[in-house]
Amino acid sequence: MIHETEPTIGASPAGESNAAETKAKAAQKQRDELESRFYKNCPQADPYIRKAERSSTPRPAQHSLVMKWPEFDCVDQLTEEHWEFGGPVVLPGLLLHGASGSGKTTSAYLAIRESFGCWYPADRQMPGVVAVGAVEMGRTISELARSGGDEFQAYLDRLAYCGLLFIDDLDKARFTPRVESELFDLLEFRAVEDRAVVVTTNLKGRELERMFSRHIGPAIVNRLRRICIPIDFDEPEFDAEAALAAVQAKIRADYVPQAEASRAYHLGGKAEQR
Repeated sequence: MIHETEPTIGASPAGESNAAETKAKAAQKQRDELESRFYKNCPQADPYIRKAERSSTPRPAQHSLVMKWPEFDCVDQLTEEHWEFGGPVVLPGLLLHGASGSGKTTSAYLAIRESFGCWYPADRQMPGVVAVGAVEMGRTISELARSGGDEFQAYLDRLAYCGLLFIDDLDKARFTPRVESELFDLLEFRAVEDRAVVVTTNLKGRELERMFSRHIGPAIVNRLRRICIPIDFDEPEFDAEAALAAVQAKIRADYVPQAEASRAYHLGGKAEQR
């Protein structure tokens, strides 16, 4: 007589171990793919990452705040009701200013690497992240503008439609009026489309305005302030906890009214349907 064995309830220890190992390998493969894409999109990052691995950052308080970007521990503090009616939080950019050697670019690249999977382009043909030095960007726009054509428009589209745009050393460039105009249009477009920008610069405020033409400098700086969280790498007594609280308050102030307005609109529509 053949006896049927009772079905096994639950996985065996060996099965659980294999499943955990498979899951770990898949997670590691995903991390490796993101790492590869990060260095492909940010080829200038390598020396900064290597330096960070060898030594600590010069501004640990500022760096700790940068590494909480882009969510700044704030997303999970918004109620489910806001998520339901208001949609996802718009992730802000960063405006990192301070003296050379203060670690701005290193902190930016480390944060971008950490958040690389967050950034989705408006068009699948565009990259998730574009990292460019301001000097290189200005020179490329000037050269392509002279010839015009599809190549010029393709370059501008790449800067405009990527998921995240990182412009390094903004103050080191000397822009022509044409490049200033394109930069203003680029920042305005990304502000309207809620697409994040990260900028590093040695200058801030009026000093940054004065590096541009008088009529456009204030407008460019205003756009940066509108779409970016400013972090001062020159502040010796920088309080990361207080700065984080201020950033969280700003995100809520920007987002919650929009969510509540959307909620009222949706609920109003439902009331009319009844």
